[in-house]
Amino acid sequence: MSNAEIDVRGLKRSENAVPDHVIDDLGHEKIRVEENSDYSWDCPDSQIYDMSKSLVGLDVGRLSDGVDFVKLIEHGQGGDVSYHLVHVAPLLSYIAEKVKK
Repeated sequence: MSNAEIDVRGLKRSENAVPDHVIDDLGHEKIRVEENSDYSWDCPDSQIYDMSKSLVGLDVGRLSDGVDFVKLIEHGQGGDVSYHLVHVAPLLSYIAEKVKK
């Protein structure tokens, strides 16, 4: 069994470096969400870390919803801000796929 710990401050430092690289080195300040890529598969929260069971089904997520949640956070209207990490993670994955091309 793993005893890994997530150092949130270390994660913050490394994750701040990623958008800096995308903006400063790659020249991407905005990444357009293509219409045919707005929806994506999402594993249900109740199953994502339980490897003792087979995956029953997938949920559907929407990147544009994540974009809207980020705007709410920026304007101080995000509510449970820490939970919005679940909306930010798919955006980061999408950005990674778009800028690698």
